[in-house]
Amino acid sequence: MGIRVEIREAVFADLEAVRKTGRLKDFLAKLVRLEDEGQVIGFPLGHHGESQLTGWDKIVVGDRNWRIVFRMRDETTAIVGIIGDRDDDECYRELGRRVGPARRLG
Repeated sequence: MGIRVEIREAVFADLEAVRKTGRLKDFLAKLVRLEDEGQVIGFPLGHHGESQLTGWDKIVVGDRNWRIVFRMRDETTAIVGIIGDRDDDECYRELGRRVGPARRLG
């Protein structure tokens, strides 16, 4: 059985930004892979500057500068918290703002 991938409202704006780069197909392929394979395709995160992102995983996309960051809600559901460019760790700081002090989304 596959993994259900939930994309939060803020992530739709992220996808729109990716669409403008012409790389949307690459991101969608990684999201399908997340559905098929689950958490094993991600790499665990911890501290990223000011953000404590333990419990979140990243998926590297394309030229290694793009990220999909998600966490598993349970064994069958992944929640995507952000999709973006990792330059200067901005996507990690933005995820920290999105999840707030509780560090959980969904």
